[in-house]
Amino acid sequence: MKWLLKYSLILVASCLSGALKAQQLAQYSQYLDNYFLVNSAATNIQNNLQLDFGFRHYWTDFQGSPKTVYLSAYAPLSRPDASQHMQSAMRLTDNLDTARLNTSLAPKSNHVAGMIITQDDIGLFRKTTNHFTYSFHMQLTEQLRISVSPKVGWVHLSLNDDLRVLDPNDQPFQQFLDNYQRQGMLDLGFGMWLYSDKFFLGYSLEQLTQNRGFRSQELDGFEFQAHHFLMAGHRFSVSPRISLIPHMLIRYVNDHASSIDMSLRAEYGQRFWAGLSYRRQNALVVMFGVVVSDQLSFGYSFDHSTNINTLNRINAHEFSLSMNLFPNLHK
Repeated sequence: MKWLLKYSLILVASCLSGALKAQQLAQYSQYLDNYFLVNSAATNIQNNLQLDFGFRHYWTDFQGSPKTVYLSAYAPLSRPDASQHMQSAMRLTDNLDTARLNTSLAPKSNHVAGMIITQDDIGLFRKTTNHFTYSFHMQLTEQLRISVSPKVGWVHLSLNDDLRVLDPNDQPFQQFLDNYQRQGMLDLGFGMWLYSDKFFLGYSLEQLTQNRGFRSQELDGFEFQAHHFLMAGHRFSVSPRISLIPHMLIRYVNDHASSIDMSLRAEYGQRFWAGLSYRRQNALVVMFGVVVSDQLSFGYSFDHSTNINTLNRINAHEFSLSMNLFPNLHK
């Protein structure tokens, strides 16, 4: 049976190499609670360290099914003023000191440093990325601010050792494995985020270098494509404790069709939230979250595939945990 499993892996690898060209970045649903995952400029501004951990699992009924683990963290480089506090990528109205902003000739800017680590296990392949980010927030008007963020990191491609199946002296398969053994490349990205206490509009660009000139060896089948993300949202106050936030996220990959997420999130008293999201021709997503305390919150989402092709039905579970550490980080 080794030969059957071995050549099945080759077939899967061939399919994945084509898939990597179309969807090479991890798919998230919990970005509605952490916009930083898709736009490095969308950092909250609080006087603490923001730490987020997530786990996403596809095809849970199959052994060796795809999994994604991610960790993001960021913190301001100096103490922010109360009027500049920002949460969920929108400024907090309760802390908005309008008088100070009107009288200040040079409103204070904010500098935030962060990092994102992700690991994708997709059958035979494993992709690990490490990115470092810097975002600069600047006042435009009394209500409007903008943030820009470059991102630099390293992408590492390898094979999952526990999925290898080798017959003795099988040189063709050994050569196949050697070609995809370990590869690494520099990766650059950019984000821009326009926001107020009521709305946000963001654009981000991922895989800017498209692995040209930075790869350790030839990466046939791993030709990375630039990914463009456009996101917008608006907060509507239904009552003093209830808010509705509709979102739209557009993904565009060079030479491939775009995809669109349409989402609606409801928040109650800044303690509970729930949402629905429709990913066109892909999935319907149900999600919720609970803020346990000022330092801890968690979220869960379930993606139910709406693709009529049963071979492409990909249901997924995603869990996220957020922590605000080191309050009063800057005295």
